[in-house]
Amino acid sequence: MFDKARIPFVVLDVVCVVLAVLPLGVLKLITKKPYQRGFFCNDESIKYPFHDSTVTSTVLYTVGFTVPICSEYCLSSRLSFYSGHSSFSMYCMLFLALYLQARMRGDWARLLRPTIQFALVAVSIYVGLSRVSDYKHHWSDVLTGLIQGAIIAVLIVVYVSDFFKMKKTGFSQKEEDSHTTLHETSTNGNHYGNSHQP
Repeated sequence: MFDKARIPFVVLDVVCVVLAVLPLGVLKLITKKPYQRGFFCNDESIKYPFHDSTVTSTVLYTVGFTVPICSEYCLSSRLSFYSGHSSFSMYCMLFLALYLQARMRGDWARLLRPTIQFALVAVSIYVGLSRVSDYKHHWSDVLTGLIQGAIIAVLIVVYVSDFFKMKKTGFSQKEEDSHTTLHETSTNGNHYGNSHQP
């Protein structure tokens, strides 16, 4: 009823599921309730005295609208768009995931392969999220980098590499014909008019 040869595959599946759940369990054990601080509006120790504005509203609006437009879009936007870290990490990890899809075809890899592929793509997305949380890029820069890296990886795998091309097995007809002798030549079952006597 139960095939004992499949026991290693079941054990491997259970190990992969445990490895997938393990980070969540560790995070659940480590997390603590954060310390909550508060402030009171009538607290005299945090109040500052009121002063008139040093910079008038007219100067603030004029400079506030012209300088950032010129400097931000002309200088720093070319440095921010798109995220090279996100693009490169997604390219590398998706290319590796597609490589594993093409090469790990055994029965033993039916759960291990998607687990590894998920981990690879998750690491790439983590790199993108770290760029946003470190204030190096906007979320749109990171998203564009991730999409660009994924598109390039898929294009390379489909059009350049031979990962998913079918391999030729056996001999071609020409190689087969070169090794045959007269006695092995096929006659398609018709010996009529054939002077050759074996």
